[in-house]
Amino acid sequence: DVHLQEQSPRSRKDSYPTTILEKLDYIVDYVNKNNGTCIFLGDLFNAVNMPMNYFYRVVDIFKKFNKVPMIIVGNHDFPRNNEDLLPRTPLGLLHNIGLIEYLQHYEVEGKVVIDGAHYWQPIPKASQLTSTIKPMKKICVAHCFYEDSFAQDHNLHIKDIVELGYDYYVLGHD
Repeated sequence: DVHLQEQSPRSRKDSYPTTILEKLDYIVDYVNKNNGTCIFLGDLFNAVNMPMNYFYRVVDIFKKFNKVPMIIVGNHDFPRNNEDLLPRTPLGLLHNIGLIEYLQHYEVEGKVVIDGAHYWQPIPKASQLTSTIKPMKKICVAHCFYEDSFAQDHNLHIKDIVELGYDYYVLGHD
């Protein structure tokens, strides 16, 4: 969870806005040098209100990706838990100008399938797709807690892991 924001949290001694942009720039360089695709696990932004000068700095960094990164939408990325308002947010603007894609289903060279679940969505059962040679590895990417008593509505439990049938789970939010 990147939690881009224009102001430093009180607990930070550094300039959080600058530090997090430098880290994001490093991610772009690393992904591009390795011909990879970046997947963000939600909460790219800390809040839906952001000064335009900071947002433009974010846009400039996202323009550098060789391949459009994919995003799982987190609870901080849209207001009042209302996904209909997503297009009006900084994340929605990045999507509208083509600098990100929302991840739902992504296949990698017939070897891996990645299914995504945004914060408001239930996690789907693992895709049943297979290659002609061997079954594909199935990865679930979601923005939810794991075995946490705090947020029962957005929580993945061990019984879910067995029932959903993925080989791997990668979770933001936790």
